[in-house]
Amino acid sequence: MEVENDKNRLPWTRRLFVRDALLGWIGLVIGPAVYSLLRRYEFSLFASSETSKELGTVVDFAPGQAREVALDGRKVLVARLRSGDWAAVSAVCTHLGCSVRLDRDGDEDVFACNCHNSKFSVDGTNLSGPAPMPLKRFDVEIRENRVILSASKVDNDEALE
Repeated sequence: MEVENDKNRLPWTRRLFVRDALLGWIGLVIGPAVYSLLRRYEFSLFASSETSKELGTVVDFAPGQAREVALDGRKVLVARLRSGDWAAVSAVCTHLGCSVRLDRDGDEDVFACNCHNSKFSVDGTNLSGPAPMPLKRFDVEIRENRVILSASKVDNDEALE
């Protein structure tokens, strides 16, 4: 068995110190940026294979009420609108990742982020505020009076049913 000799190690020179400090600084700058991008695009390392989730009966949701649920590693806001229609969007604002809630803007239902005052229509499109992208939409089905949320995303340019 050979014992490691300290003479075989290189001394920590100024050049090595500068290199290690620079690599550490780059990691500190790039790490949060990469995390932010992955979070913005709802990337999940631990996403399950859950394709749909039963949320209860129609009467469990009063008109104008929303409920946040987890589906396939994502936070989804499911709302029964005052008109009686249903909407499901990502519960994470596309600006800085704050929570989105159902709100009222005059006579219309909207999704709002109170952190920086972004507002979204019930189909997820941006109405106002700094959010750079629309909210991702999800499909809600009513089957035999049961509310079913589907993990498949709906394109935002499709008409709201």
